[in-house]
Amino acid sequence: MDIESLAKQVEQLDRQVQVLKEENDILKVLKDESAILKLEYAYGYFLEHLMVDEIADCWADNGALEWLGLGVFRGKERIRTTWKTVKEHFAERGETRHMGPRFTPYVTVAPDGTTAKARWYVAGGTFGAQMLSEDTYVKEDGVWKIDLMSVGSFPMDFFGGAPAATSAMGPDAAGELQLGGPPGGPGGPGGPGGGMSPEREEEMSQEYMSYYSFTERLSRTPRQEYAPYLRPFSFRHPVTGKDVNPTVEAWNKAHPCPMPPGGERWTENQ
Repeated sequence: MDIESLAKQVEQLDRQVQVLKEENDILKVLKDESAILKLEYAYGYFLEHLMVDEIADCWADNGALEWLGLGVFRGKERIRTTWKTVKEHFAERGETRHMGPRFTPYVTVAPDGTTAKARWYVAGGTFGAQMLSEDTYVKEDGVWKIDLMSVGSFPMDFFGGAPAATSAMGPDAAGELQLGGPPGGPGGPGGPGGGMSPEREEEMSQEYMSYYSFTERLSRTPRQEYAPYLRPFSFRHPVTGKDVNPTVEAWNKAHPCPMPPGGERWTENQ
């Protein structure tokens, strides 16, 4: 075999190796994406029946659960305690289910294959999606776990439909709303049905959520259901590859969502 023929064979083998490498990389990403989807789907089924330990075990030890505009629970054990409190509160109200199915995920795995991000809708509410969640994940010892679940908007849908699952709100026999809360929590009338200002809703949400032992309080962020606020994206445009967040930033700047009167008091750590 002459040198020219040998060189062509080597070139062909190099191309085949490159194709195999690319296919292997794709398979790795697909495997990681599948594992992340299964993790989130399993979390949703555990959430349905408030299986506290199973819920908490979806997180990394140093992971966090963040409710934007309210607070953050940092660490798996703090998350476990929080869901235990929620379960006890549900039992007190005679409820056994906490439905929160997630849909339309967009998963982005980092090139090193050890971290990832995903954006989800959480079903419910007047518009079909009650919350928007931006989650990050970490791969530890070959297993994907939630590193941060950041839930943007935490509406208590008092008038547009059924109250949100963790809301203490519900109509009484007279058609009025009562703020019940867990044992030792706040109580009192919520006001007549038929309308509530965003400011009052925010105040009542914060009063109710203050019962939970947040690791830290978060500054209030604009709420999707009250203004055309856009959350930044964790991924680029899949066709153009462009960063879409400058567009998001420009939109939010042109459509400001101010903090309601008195809202500043909720930015302090408690």
